[in-house]
Amino acid sequence: MLALPADHRLAIRERVALSAVAREPFVFFPRARGPGFFDFLMAFCRDCGFTPRIVQEAPQIDVLALVAAGFGLSILPDSVRELRRADIVLRPIIGSPTTELRVVWRSGDPSPAVARFIETVRRVGVKRGRRKLA
Repeated sequence: MLALPADHRLAIRERVALSAVAREPFVFFPRARGPGFFDFLMAFCRDCGFTPRIVQEAPQIDVLALVAAGFGLSILPDSVRELRRADIVLRPIIGSPTTELRVVWRSGDPSPAVARFIETVRRVGVKRGRRKLA
């Protein structure tokens, strides 16, 4: 998803081509916080013909606040759709690649938190048309 301030010129579009924001400033999480996902996003931008100009880094949860404040745009996972903010518009990116999320846990783990987490992942995965977890 492309995160834009609510008053951004592209906020009126239903979907946005990443090339349309190639010259915009970007806000990203530090690579050290998620090198695999960070590199995935950088490769996606390169495939769209540019390297994002990152003007600010912050933990993922703070990236939305920086976008809302107008520091720049960001590319975030589809799961951010669940976060409702009036000061940010989230738009699907045309031609966006997908990634897999895999969940691993210790069989027979007695933790109620683990059980609730697995239940939530199963429910969300099924809700979004994904295959069920084993």
